[in-house]
Amino acid sequence: MALLQDYDRRGSDAAFATLVQRQVNLVYSVALRHAGTPAQAEEITQAVFIILARKAGSLRPDTILEGWLHGVTRLTALRFLRGERRRQFREQEAYMQSTPPDASDASAWNQLAPSLDEALSSLGQQDRDAVVLRFLKEKNLNEVASAMNITEAAAQRRVHRAVEKLRTFFARRGLRLSALALTTAITANSVQSAPVGLAAAVATAVLSGTTITTTAILAATKTIAMTTLQKTLVTVVLSVLAGAGIYEARQSAQLRQRNELLRQQVDQMGRFATENQNLSNLLAQAIGAESLAKNQLDALLRQRVTLPETNGLAATTRPLDALVSPTIPAAVPELPTNSWRNAGFATPQAALQTRGWAVLNGDRDVFRQSVYITDGARKIMEDHLVEMASTSTDPDTPRLIQQALNEKWGMEDAVLMPLMALNQQNTFTGYRILSQQSPSPADAILQVETDMATAPPATETLKFQHIGNDWKVVIDEGVVRQEIPK
Repeated sequence: MALLQDYDRRGSDAAFATLVQRQVNLVYSVALRHAGTPAQAEEITQAVFIILARKAGSLRPDTILEGWLHGVTRLTALRFLRGERRRQFREQEAYMQSTPPDASDASAWNQLAPSLDEALSSLGQQDRDAVVLRFLKEKNLNEVASAMNITEAAAQRRVHRAVEKLRTFFARRGLRLSALALTTAITANSVQSAPVGLAAAVATAVLSGTTITTTAILAATKTIAMTTLQKTLVTVVLSVLAGAGIYEARQSAQLRQRNELLRQQVDQMGRFATENQNLSNLLAQAIGAESLAKNQLDALLRQRVTLPETNGLAATTRPLDALVSPTIPAAVPELPTNSWRNAGFATPQAALQTRGWAVLNGDRDVFRQSVYITDGARKIMEDHLVEMASTSTDPDTPRLIQQALNEKWGMEDAVLMPLMALNQQNTFTGYRILSQQSPSPADAILQVETDMATAPPATETLKFQHIGNDWKVVIDEGVVRQEIPK
């Protein structure tokens, strides 16, 4: 860290070159375990030190640089080789299941190497720093204690606990090793010498100021940028799950009481739809009939139809032309939460109900089907995440990002989770459709008011697009710019 501060404050190229020389073996070894080929490992190594140079001024003075480098190298490699990594993981799982528990020392390293970095990242920050210093950098306990600013006895206890956690991690995957066999395999094999001249090449590339835009650098930037969002989403999910049971119990009784009324309402709406279709057919026949004069057609369109009282709504009288729409069904004024269900995506109203149902139930798959995020919106969101994460020094970053990668979180989750949090805080009671427009057969615009139990109603304009056979809520650049804080 002293060398890094010297480089950041004084621009000392010699300090950074020395730092690269000392740490290049560690970074290259982690990259090589992921990449599998020296060429890819060298590119990942170069990307990691470029990231280090860019973030030199934002790292805290008490950062254990070896642990930080390990985490960033691993994340860079994961994004760089994500597809290949999935295949290797499936093959490794199958191999472990077919291997006897008492594997020999010779084969132990071959089995634990593909998952070693994942196992290390499952540890807490301090445990991971202790293991990296003790076994990957081969420092003695006194040096580990000095680097972590703890006593030697405390360092010994922390290393012992971390090794036991690693043994448990591998045991769950079918590889059972003693603590001695595990640490011996890690110490003997986990760090390989980087190719001759790589340290000098990396230092020269970084210090020369050359603009290098490699796949590894772009992937690493995008991965690290997700940190703040993933932590927020994990927190939101935990809070939503904690309140889900109470919410469902409270709603269950109300749903049973209103279930019969809802079925009756659906039947009535079906009859109204049939009547409206019949009226549409009559209107089409009237338009095509040469004997129908224009004044008769106008009179027909001005005819008013009275809808009976339904679900607590007063009877209303509306013009016939307001009931007949050649593009999409007429707006439904009220959509209470007990009518939110997985109604499919045949109409904008159905897509709105389905989206609401997915929010209440935390169903990510259904929510993903109900929305369409434009490429421009995704780019704005990703750029914003990069900006948010540029100053992050959170020690939980690697663990949270790995959890997000394992659960395949995406931009759709970034939209879903705040909605779930809002419902958890204020409790949705229903939608009210204020207006509905259809600029084209494939587009619809609904102005919707969201009623909440403990907050004022919120009004928003939702755009819908007909994609394939489904209507979806559109999240475009304009929507994203409104939500992202200045």
